[in-house]
Amino acid sequence: MSQILIGALLPILGSCVQEVYDIPEIDRQVNIALSVSPHEANTYSPVAPVAGESTIDNVYIWFFPITTSDATASVGFYSKTGLGIDGVLNFTLLFADIGLPASPGVYEVYVLANLPASTVIPPRNATKDNLKKLREKQFVRTLANPMISLSGIGYYATGADLSIQLQRTVARFDLECVSQLPGWSAVDAYVEYESLLAVYLAGLNVYPTERSTSKMLSTGSNTFRAYLYENKAGNKIQVKVAMKNGLLVRYFTSELNSAANGKIDRNKVYTMKLTVNPV
Repeated sequence: MSQILIGALLPILGSCVQEVYDIPEIDRQVNIALSVSPHEANTYSPVAPVAGESTIDNVYIWFFPITTSDATASVGFYSKTGLGIDGVLNFTLLFADIGLPASPGVYEVYVLANLPASTVIPPRNATKDNLKKLREKQFVRTLANPMISLSGIGYYATGADLSIQLQRTVARFDLECVSQLPGWSAVDAYVEYESLLAVYLAGLNVYPTERSTSKMLSTGSNTFRAYLYENKAGNKIQVKVAMKNGLLVRYFTSELNSAANGKIDRNKVYTMKLTVNPV
């Protein structure tokens, strides 16, 4: 009698076990799309970037469990250098390669990109606090490769795709100089009292107080360009221009973005047409 009952139960047990094994496993990879946001003009309208301003040459990504504090170490990390990609970067990462657990989770994701050689890269087990305090120091740039750093924060849930828009750490400042008298031309331009340092991540409202003077890049006849860090309203920044006519050289200054009390926001484009009378 017992043999009959056991035999009758075997097909039932077998079907239950089969159903358990048929449950699909979690997709243990993350599809990532990183894109560089457009510039904004001082009027908040989009402005097309110039060459090199959207380049992603290196990228660093940290994953943090969503409920942890700023002092908790990253549980996933990825880095890649030598990319040379403009504007948009799409790729797929396996959980095993970046250290994410296979179990379901929700993560806050921090991205830094295009970091200069002067920046010390935080380790794979960095905390959010480490990344929020990380600063960049102003350095000599070129028009061909301004090496503009990027940052962004996003959220990722296991099984979904991850898309993050990156913002530039700097603002662009374009200057045009015009003389009211013939024979005079601008030979050099400088930005005075600009911020020397900047935090990478946007929205932290941290404005380092260190100041410096830097020479602007010449973009043509009487035109110049500089890349500036954020500046708090009330901190005066000015441009100084050297105008030359033969052996005569005269200097002229003007405050930058005086309408907003000197405030400079990252990822914006500021323009100035400076008309001078060399008399």
